[in-house]
Amino acid sequence: MKVALHILAALNIIDAIVTAIGIENAYIQEANPLMDLLYTTHPVFFIALKILLSLMVYTLIFFDKIPSKKWFSSITYTAVTLYSLIFLLHGTWVYNVLAK
Repeated sequence: MKVALHILAALNIIDAIVTAIGIENAYIQEANPLMDLLYTTHPVFFIALKILLSLMVYTLIFFDKIPSKKWFSSITYTAVTLYSLIFLLHGTWVYNVLAK
């Protein structure tokens, strides 16, 4: 479970950086309405929220307070799977833009 949470937090931070670069250079657009609002208000809000969410996950790991409930592990593994797929999609888009 700790490995899955590390992956989730790391993907979130990397996605924040890649998304910010992609939006700033007009390679991509943010599809999540909440994150788009944060980004259009100020990119720092967007990045700060993403980092804060990852820090919250790392806090659970550091203090060994990972819930042992089945629903938590199900949500975590589902989130890692979906986030990995989204990350691959974003990576493909950025690669295609940069390869031109």
